Amino acid sequence: MTPQEYRKIRPGARVWSLRPLRNGHFEVPPGAEGTVTFKRSGLDVRFDRCDTCGVRPLVSRIPAGHLSAQTRGRAGVTHRVQWHIDRYGVRGSLVCDAPEGAECRMGCPSGCESWPCDHQPEDQGECQILPWIDNSEVVDCYVGERAPVRDGPIVLEWTGEGYDWSYPA
Repeated sequence: MTPQEYRKIRPGARVWSLRPLRNGHFEVPPGAEGTVTFKRSGLDVRFDRCDTCGVRPLVSRIPAGHLSAQTRGRAGVTHRVQWHIDRYGVRGSLVCDAPEGAECRMGCPSGCESWPCDHQPEDQGECQILPWIDNSEVVDCYVGERAPVRDGPIVLEWTGEGYDWSYPA
């Protein structure tokens, strides 16, 4: 989160954790979503309920650089990566959380191959970007700097032939 974004943050704002965060009892993983409850020397954030243990941890005095403002609806922030591990290895899958009418869901109702076209775009009912990245290619399409594997928001980038992705800076 930039200093400009930090100044705009108010209690009630939604944020993502960019790295593991700890209070005296719990660790919140990167990519966890929460709500700012108080702002002083850092931010106090009440994180959403954990699917595994059901706890809603509160972490206090989080530096701005450890969070990202949750701006669903802006290009690149409505998409996230999820990692899965089993005895066959680690696999990633990309998820779109964009609401109806978001840019990534829009397409030509006439099925034109080129975009944009002369027709009024319509919501296609699902993300039109993620089909360009097969879930078996999630690792191959990563173009960011070396980073720990973590669930969380991603930035998508058109290459001229398809999409690549990286973690937000």
